[in-house]
Amino acid sequence: MRRILILLLPALLTAACSSMEPTDDVRVRVENTSVVDFDRVVINFPAVDMDYGAVAAGESTGYEAIGQSYRYARVTATVGGNDYTLQPVDYVGERLLPNGRYTYRVSFDPVSLHLGAELVRD
Repeated sequence: MRRILILLLPALLTAACSSMEPTDDVRVRVENTSVVDFDRVVINFPAVDMDYGAVAAGESTGYEAIGQSYRYARVTATVGGNDYTLQPVDYVGERLLPNGRYTYRVSFDPVSLHLGAELVRD
């Protein structure tokens, strides 16, 4: 039994740590933190416009390499056929994000029709 554990330990440690490994680029995913499904989410980064497609309530997309980005970007979510957009004014004073994995937590309030987004480092 001890030999089996010794043989399995490196594989278990590798699997557990693989999601914590640093990346050599900026990767971003979308998490829908609202109670409504998004028909489509598009984020306009400086180098690329990324279409994450439909994102169900409470679900997350996979990570996408997006090149460079700042801590905020233009976010458009389509809900029930209507587009709701967060538009940054400018990036004055902002610094590019360091390489790594990030999640845009996108929320929508169906009563106030307010779209919100928060970028967090994973």
